[in-house]
Amino acid sequence: KKAEMKSTLEECISKSKSLEDLQDKMHYQGYVLELNYQNKNGEQKLNGARVIPVSEYKPVAEMSKREQLAKKGFKLSDIDRKMNINSIKNEISKNLIKTQNYGRGI
Repeated sequence: KKAEMKSTLEECISKSKSLEDLQDKMHYQGYVLELNYQNKNGEQKLNGARVIPVSEYKPVAEMSKREQLAKKGFKLSDIDRKMNINSIKNEISKNLIKTQNYGRGI
């Protein structure tokens, strides 16, 4: 299951131009990419992400207290030790640069 998530995530990352774009592509493949933010000095800082199969996903409003504590899906590091949100952001920004330079003589 994790291997399947990893390959889907890697495939979607290579085609994405933003985190929102990545979330849309993952959702289309049957997964919810839940981004976790941390409040640091009043500023929202991206902290990590969790990949949850759509079949297991429920919005927080529909969850019981116990369900909120028992996290669904897998953290990025559970899927692959080398995978983290910063490396994903770097990949996406490289993709964006590639598409902006596409068709230009460099």
